[in-house]
Order: sequence, then C-alpha cells, then structure tokens
Amino acid sequence: MIWLVLWLVLSSLIGATAALAEATPSAQLFDSAEWEVQRSVPANFGNGQDEAVVTLLRSIRPTGISGVGGPLYAVNLIISAGQRILYEFTSQPKWPCTVQGDVFFMDAEVTIRDVTGDGLKEVLFHSGTVAADGYSKRENVIHRVGEEWWNIAPPQFVASSQQRLRWIDRPRVPVVVIAEPIYPADPDDPHSCRQCPHFFQYSVFQWAAQPKAFINVRSVLSSRDFADGVDPLEHDLGLALKGLEAVE
Repeated sequence: MIWLVLWLVLSSLIGATAALAEATPSAQLFDSAEWEVQRSVPANFGNGQDEAVVTLLRSIRPTGISGVGGPLYAVNLIISAGQRILYEFTSQPKWPCTVQGDVFFMDAEVTIRDVTGDGLKEVLFHSGTVAADGYSKRENVIHRVGEEWWNIAPPQFVASSQQRLRWIDRPRVPVVVIAEPIYPADPDDPHSCRQCPHFFQYSVFQWAAQPKAFINVRSVLSSRDFADGVDPLEHDLGLALKGLEAVE
C-alpha cells in the first residue's frame, strides 16, 4: 500500500502546483461550479489557426470511488480558440460515473508536441483509475485533422503499477516503448504471481503516415526477469530499441 500513499501525495502536490495557470481560459467554456482548472497553457497548432488555449480540468466533486475507498474525480480537457471549443474530452461530471475504465483525473501533466511528424503539434494528457491492486494511467494523444480533433492513442498506451510506458525521441518521430509484464498461467511457475520476478514483453510503437496510426514496429522479450517494482526499461531500453533504424 506504500505505492498508493506516495501516488496520492504526489498527485495532490502536482495538482496544487499546476493550478498556477500559464494562460487564462474563458470562464464561459465550462461550468465553474462543476470544474476547477488544473493547467491552462497557450498553444499554436499551425496552418493559420488562431492562438489556442489548452485547459485541463478536474471535477470539484468526486465522481467515483477507487478500489481502496478513496475519491476519484472526473477529468476534462478543452482546446479552445476565443469562445470556440475546438475539442472537449468530456462534457459533464456525473455521480456515479457510468463509464468504466481509465476515465478519471490522474495528474496535471499536459504536453504539447509533434509526435506524428506532420509539423502540427498534438496534446498529450492522462486519464486513469485506481483499483485495489494498483493504478492504471492512459496516455491520451489528441491530434488535429482539418477542423476535427481525434484521440489517436491506441489501447496499448497505458502505464500502470505493473506496466511501463516511455516516450523516446528519434530522428524522424518519437516512439513509445511499452513494457508489459508476462504472468504465466501455470500457478506452479515461479513467475506467475504479481509480486514475483517476471519477464516483460517490450512493444515499440511509432506513428505511420499510412495507415495514419501508431503501429507496432518492434516486439521483443526482456533479457531476464525483473523483481516487482523495478523498471525494466532502465536496464533493457537499448534492447527494446535495437534495429529501429531499419524502419525509420
């Protein structure tokens, strides 16, 4: 349970710090009785578009309960230009939340960068949940196509208490490395329990102009098993990225 206490404390500190907004969103874009601003940053998405503001919001009241009985809050992200909402992650926090999965506020991180190589920046932020046995945090990647905005992150883009996710800069476009633990089905296997040392499957994803999606460009087994709580990418990142030059 130590990981959960540390995670909750860190999340509250991040939220408190990030509430010092770099830009001021219009109060007319959301219901201030329902939402509070966690981060608000200016952004320019190119192609002659007006200067935009990216605003990360957390619901004022809880909308769910974690696996250990703590409150969970709704998350929203609004991309706006003036009084126009260009994109909205969700519209209304509800109790109880009727949507299952990684839909709650996790942290106040907002990253604006080009991860597709088209010269236009994407917006990256997190949503997730906390269960009794750990947390799950989804990497959302908001991408503009003409006048429309889409979340282009595949379902695999998740970090958790067991699974690792890391962005790595490359010459053309960055890649995402995911380290997924392997739990054998055989209960007698010494790697079968969650707390046991286990092997990882490394999957590397990179944006492809065709079919306009993140595709898996490399998969490889970890060099050895790693103890619970150890980030295998600290040891095996070179192995995970080996040979990528051939597909770039």
